[in-house]
Amino acid sequence: MLLNTLLIIHILAAITAFGGNISHMVWTRIALNNPPVRDYTLRTISQLERRYVNPSYIVAGITGLALVDRSGRSFTDPWVLLSIVIFLGITAVGGAVYAPLLRRQIALAEEGDPDSEEYRKLDRRGNIIGPFVVALVVFLIYMMVFQPPLWG
Repeated sequence: MLLNTLLIIHILAAITAFGGNISHMVWTRIALNNPPVRDYTLRTISQLERRYVNPSYIVAGITGLALVDRSGRSFTDPWVLLSIVIFLGITAVGGAVYAPLLRRQIALAEEGDPDSEEYRKLDRRGNIIGPFVVALVVFLIYMMVFQPPLWG
């Protein structure tokens, strides 16, 4: 029963986190194409990150570790180990790259020059980071579902 409950919570948290990431690509396009409401749109993305996406990633990470522990699997199984590394990579990119980028975009939008070259540069960088993170999450989901043997 505990294992099933952990699994349901893990899956729901992953869906919420990933859905939020996917929606950012739509929201940033709306922000780029609507300078008068850009600061509002970007602040909304930031709120979604803080209130839903980041907590969902935390819950997914904790329940993922609990699932490995409670299922009798080993943390040294290749797919488990690689999944943990990918998860940590995603969180590192989110915290060290994406969050500061979004904060700077919000600041530029609030300064009243929503179409500055710096803003456009940050938007282009976000257009690279976003799909990269999505690809990592999709690969992580693949690892969770299929649990490939990989090496060893």
